[in-house]
Amino acid sequence: MPIPTGPGSFLGAGGPVMIILGLLSVAITALMIYCILQFRSFFKVFGSTPEVNHPLTRRWQEIQDRMPQPLAFVVLTAGLQRAIRWLAHLGNISTLTGLLGTVVGVYTAFGALAAAETGRMQIMAAGIHQAIITTIVGLCLAIPSLLAHYYFRDRMRDLETRQTIQSGNVAR
Repeated sequence: MPIPTGPGSFLGAGGPVMIILGLLSVAITALMIYCILQFRSFFKVFGSTPEVNHPLTRRWQEIQDRMPQPLAFVVLTAGLQRAIRWLAHLGNISTLTGLLGTVVGVYTAFGALAAAETGRMQIMAAGIHQAIITTIVGLCLAIPSLLAHYYFRDRMRDLETRQTIQSGNVAR
């Protein structure tokens, strides 16, 4: 089997599991962009000098007028916290999907090897090649997804700490 030379041939050689990995890639990228944009807004509101005219500041004031400040913060950040959790979930799913591709590729290789009379090495190599590609792509999705999860989770904790200090609810 020839070695893939371009992105299209590389992805095509990974087999049908690559479709799932492609969808996971889109979801992970969308969640990362969502988190980045949300954090920019939150740090404008909860930073050391909040922007008074920012739409999130107005929303924060509306929520805060109806409930205690710590609870208002939880309500305002619930969607972001959910997105951060999903980054971890999708990272783990990507790893398992890559592993699924590995198993499918090895299964295909052994099935073809059992049915073939000649050219056993080429048949075996093609299945293993497919298996390795899905593993590579699964890990390439999982690693940045999990890194983003840990980064955004820590940023969220920093934001929660700032909000707690600003609200004067620090346990003494």
